[in-house]
Amino acid sequence: MIDLITLSIPAFFVLIGVEIVVARVQRRRVHRLNDSLDDLSCGVLSQVFSLFTGVLTFGLYVGAFALGRGPLGVPELPASGWYTWLFTLIALDFLYYWFHRWSHEVNFLWACHVVHHQSEEYNLTVALRQSAFQGLFSIWVYLPLALVGVPPLVYVLVIQINTVYQFWIHTRLVGRMGPLEWVLNTPSHHRVHHGADPIYLDRNYAGMLIVWDRWFGSFQPELAEPTYGTTKPLAKWNPLWANFDAWVDLGREARGFERLRDRLQVWVRHPGWRPEQPQPIVTEVRGRPRYDADARRPRKAYLFAQYLGLLAATVGLLFSGGSVGWPAQAGIGVWIVCTAVSVGAGFEGRRWFVGLEGLRLAALPVLIWAIVPGPIGAATAGALAPALGAAGFSLASLLWLWLATRRDG
Repeated sequence: MIDLITLSIPAFFVLIGVEIVVARVQRRRVHRLNDSLDDLSCGVLSQVFSLFTGVLTFGLYVGAFALGRGPLGVPELPASGWYTWLFTLIALDFLYYWFHRWSHEVNFLWACHVVHHQSEEYNLTVALRQSAFQGLFSIWVYLPLALVGVPPLVYVLVIQINTVYQFWIHTRLVGRMGPLEWVLNTPSHHRVHHGADPIYLDRNYAGMLIVWDRWFGSFQPELAEPTYGTTKPLAKWNPLWANFDAWVDLGREARGFERLRDRLQVWVRHPGWRPEQPQPIVTEVRGRPRYDADARRPRKAYLFAQYLGLLAATVGLLFSGGSVGWPAQAGIGVWIVCTAVSVGAGFEGRRWFVGLEGLRLAALPVLIWAIVPGPIGAATAGALAPALGAAGFSLASLLWLWLATRRDG
């Protein structure tokens, strides 16, 4: 099956590079290495997890499609008909608007979606900052498309088109776009959506068409540069923890209530809800300092080099097309997650960073030996050269890390 998001990865990185160059020419700083790598890490985790959760969500859609064709007797819309694609584009964008709106208005949905809003910057890497688990929640909103006859292939391609469209609107370098602002979701409209300022909170939920916000009362024009991020900053570069932080906070809040009714309803109430304070208190965030834990240049160079390895492993996994077995995919996925967490810990200066790096680098040649040229448990002598190469890389990396750590001190 065609995966437009995976196929678009090279274009995404080219455009990120263009944005960096244009910003430098304009003498504007729209990227920070630590923040941008953390954004990309969240996107990497989302793509890796989708290799496993995507089977479930696609299966749910196929099941609903079969239900519509069988017991309900609804005819299938022809995949060759232009009207099927037009209907699906508009209907899916409408459903996206409502799911996105609910993701800001319902606590347990916000706990998942908040990952996308945690960055305190606004650039094209933020577009790739996605929750690892959101697909498990959003699929239920799209099942009506299956019931009314939208074929699974059409659904998959249209939702990917909707997702790819939203990449380009995550930039500060494009101003207002004249008459297009009345119909389409644009960078100006979406900058508002990422603002944590009271005037911008919970506004502009559109995916492709801003008309939904205009019709349903959630539209807000951009009046001034927003303060990006969430009202409660994450203040970490750990992409794995980013997916659980809000859940932990929500569970802690629920346990703090005396009444069982309040412990249950907090999960479906608006973020910030309290029994004694039904309307959340909105605080001013303009002018607050941004989280910027960083590493010195020697370690930063090391972290960036290791991150390039993470990206290479991720692209290889996504483009493997199922040629790698599930156990091997799981092994590679765990190594990628450990690398992303380790890079974040390196920027934060965590004490356990060096230990995690040692385990991660030691595991690399073992992992290569296990998956080349066959799945785990079926490796042959043909894996010896790649494994030895990986061992050499690991040893060189450990030496580089030791030297970088000494220079840091």
